[in-house]
Formats: sequence, C-alpha cells, structure tokens
Amino acid sequence: MYHNFMEGNIVRSKKNGQIMTIKSVRRNPFDNTVSDYVVCFWFNKQGEQVETFFHVDDLEFISEGNVKPYNLDENINTSI
Repeated sequence: MYHNFMEGNIVRSKKNGQIMTIKSVRRNPFDNTVSDYVVCFWFNKQGEQVETFFHVDDLEFISEGNVKPYNLDENINTSI
C-alpha cells in the first residue's frame, strides 16, 4: 500500500472519531520504504499527551501538513 501521510498531518480515527496529529511515519526495517503504520498523538481530557500507532486504513485525512494524501491508482485527490 502506498500513502502520502506526512508528519504533522491532522487525521481522525475511523473507529472512535478521535482527532490526532501524525508524529511520525513508520519505515519498513528491511528496505526503508514507508510502512502502512503511523504514530499519532493527541491530548486526553486531563490534558495529558497520548501516543500510539495506527494502520493508515484506520485513519481519515483532515488537514494537510505539506502534502495532501491521494490515491495513486485513481490519480484523484482524496482529501477534504
């Protein structure tokens, strides 16, 4: 799978609607290509930073950092 999520993009979890910021994009340790996982963070109700990783299929793009995600197969922009 190819995606164009970048550090700093704002995304929403498709499972619970949590809005988060992408902290880092994981890389495949074998060939250093972009993996299908990103690390995201957000702040809970107590103001504490929470961080975990997500598969890109579980995220919805909300706001761009530098580049909008798009589907290379269809060559159309899938951002809001």
